[in-house]
Amino acid sequence: MDAQRIKESGLRDATQLTNGKVRVVIDDKGGMIPELSLRRENGYLNTHWLPYFRGNSGEPYNEGKHKPFWAGSLLYDIAGNFPCLPSFGLPSKVYGALVEQHGTTANGLWKHEKHGVLEGRGAYSVSSLPGVVKGLSYRKYDIV
Repeated sequence: MDAQRIKESGLRDATQLTNGKVRVVIDDKGGMIPELSLRRENGYLNTHWLPYFRGNSGEPYNEGKHKPFWAGSLLYDIAGNFPCLPSFGLPSKVYGALVEQHGTTANGLWKHEKHGVLEGRGAYSVSSLPGVVKGLSYRKYDIV
């Protein structure tokens, strides 16, 4: 078992968790999970979606430079699966606050709080994100 901070493809800050059978990578940006892999012989087989259009230049989304191809930062960083709160779909108002497409959680920069291994039990990561809707904030636990 192992839990460590890494720079994943596109040089995104991420946490990698492994337990010998499964490896998962959780990006700070959007809480994206571009990798959920199963151990196969001498490597891993990723079961998650990595779109061909994902921005992997290593630079953050820049609207002036990137908008002609990527309609927004979500498409630039999208991969695998990710949390969509407090809404899903098109931009909308939630309790009077404007929420981006697929919610604050899919677009925000999650703050990595801690990661580690509980011997014999698993590897974990904890991260948090303030919400744009008054009174909402998010805490995420990723565990293998």
